[in-house]
Formats: sequence, C-alpha cells, structure tokens
Amino acid sequence: MPFGWVGKILDVDLSRGKVSVRDMMTYARDYIGGRAMVARIAWDEIPAGIDPYDAENRIIIATG
Repeated sequence: MPFGWVGKILDVDLSRGKVSVRDMMTYARDYIGGRAMVARIAWDEIPAGIDPYDAENRIIIATG
C-alpha cells in the first residue's frame, strides 16, 4: 500500500476553490507510465473541440 502522495491524484478546481484526491491505481493497472495515464485522463475529462482558454478545459501537470 502506497504512503504519502504515492498513488494519489490531486484535483484542484480553481473556479470553485475545491480540492479532492483520487486513487491513481484505477488508471495504473491499465496504463504503463505517467504519459499514458495522463493521456487517458485528458481523453476522459476534456470535451472534444473545447477552446484552449475555456473554463472547462484542464491543466494537467504530471511526471512521465
């Protein structure tokens, strides 16, 4: 079992001022490496055709 920040995804909603934590292991079992995992998160959470400066867009910061 990972301790500290290992195995966790931090979601920060700047519009609402809300912070939540997700379990990374739901993605880690299916995707090898940070780049593939972040690509999957982006695919799931960023709507197709969204403007780069739209408030619904995501900024994803991760290690690969």
